[in-house]
Amino acid sequence: MSVLDELVNEYSRMRENGLDAKATLHALRPYIEPLPDNHKAKLAKFLRQYEQGERSAEKQQPPAPPSEPTQEPPSPIKRISPIKPIAKQSPRPGEDLLPKGLRAGATWIACPNCQTKNKANEIFCYACGHLMDSGQGYNSTRSFADADVQSMSPEHFGRDSIFILTVRDSGAFFRLRPQSYTHELVIGRSSDNTAMTPDIDLTEEDAESLGVSRLHLAIQYMMENDTLIVFDLGSANGSFINGQKLHPSEKRILRNGDELRIGRMVMRATYEHPGREVD
Repeated sequence: MSVLDELVNEYSRMRENGLDAKATLHALRPYIEPLPDNHKAKLAKFLRQYEQGERSAEKQQPPAPPSEPTQEPPSPIKRISPIKPIAKQSPRPGEDLLPKGLRAGATWIACPNCQTKNKANEIFCYACGHLMDSGQGYNSTRSFADADVQSMSPEHFGRDSIFILTVRDSGAFFRLRPQSYTHELVIGRSSDNTAMTPDIDLTEEDAESLGVSRLHLAIQYMMENDTLIVFDLGSANGSFINGQKLHPSEKRILRNGDELRIGRMVMRATYEHPGREVD
């Protein structure tokens, strides 16, 4: 299946499951922008026809792109590689699913290359990949105390904060900074025969059998009020926050400690807040 066909199918699915046209186009924007101009024109024509009700829902396919033998075939969509689970663990009954290194009590230090705050036990900088131990003494690196999380509201997610998404059943977790991306992060699953891959790929977590759609849920950082918001992408089996279903096009604030369920997969959202610099 071509990228154009996939985009048409995903657009149709999202719209038929209740997502409005603007939100659908916004979610698919990272996949549309790399297309060659002639494919964009064909896609735009089809979408106009779809919205005007001129398309047969069962049979009609998008027009094939014109043959251009003198040109090289268009390159596949170039996307950042999907984020894979960082680690897995076997939680004990009643034990917090977060790895010990991600719990409170660790000290933050600044990367000598980009000054991003990292846990003191990190080997490489999370932001730039620079080796944290550059042969300098400990006192030559700026150190930060733990953030006073109690003084922050549960929905606070600052520009230095870290978002951690932990899969309940397996203990696999994803650690990332949504504020570093120019588009919202898409959670879903990949497959061998598709060029459209989500940013957070849950394929290894048995996502297909748990009813996770290929493009299921989006997470977006809101700079104006330092929060994360989530919205369902017209998924077949729905998305839930703390047991409450997200309706199509409904945007909800994601708070520290919230439980996310997509299909039948349950995850926990937690935040880390690097602290103030130690004198």
